[in-house]
Amino acid sequence: MLQEEPASQLSRVSVSGREVLCYFLLAALAVAAVAADLFTKRWALVHAPQDQVLFRNLLSMSLTTNSGASFGILVGKAHWLAAAGVLILVAVLVFWWSEGRKSLWLSAAIGLLCGGAVGNLRDRIHLGWVVDFLRFDLPGLRWWPAFNVADVAAVAGVLMTVIWLTWPRGSRTPREAA
Repeated sequence: MLQEEPASQLSRVSVSGREVLCYFLLAALAVAAVAADLFTKRWALVHAPQDQVLFRNLLSMSLTTNSGASFGILVGKAHWLAAAGVLILVAVLVFWWSEGRKSLWLSAAIGLLCGGAVGNLRDRIHLGWVVDFLRFDLPGLRWWPAFNVADVAAVAGVLMTVIWLTWPRGSRTPREAA
């Protein structure tokens, strides 16, 4: 029985330097988003005063907890939301792997999205609710629910993904060069 040489085995696995950079970018942004979210939530739980203005007519702190999803839907369904979050996370990573693992832009987007999802998923699993502490104070937008750093990362990731999906193929950025 002939054994293959190690070099020929390695030649089957073709990973470009760009792909490695994309893997690293996705992982680094995901970890950074989770770390920033965890740090700010812990800080908010201990130190955040109620209703403190950070930037007048723009942003304030208002510590709340949310046992549901956005806009107060599915209150008390943390386990269902956690299960849905895991499934969505897997679907997003499969999408990235099949469609854009060579795109720096999409890798950054998916890294932020996954980091945000994991940050809130961690809260749902460990606490049964999500810690929210930021609130928009824009005139006419005071009804907007409180949010957290994980929400910001996830929304940024979704917006970047939408840009990537709608950017014309063959253009320089963000689909090809980014």
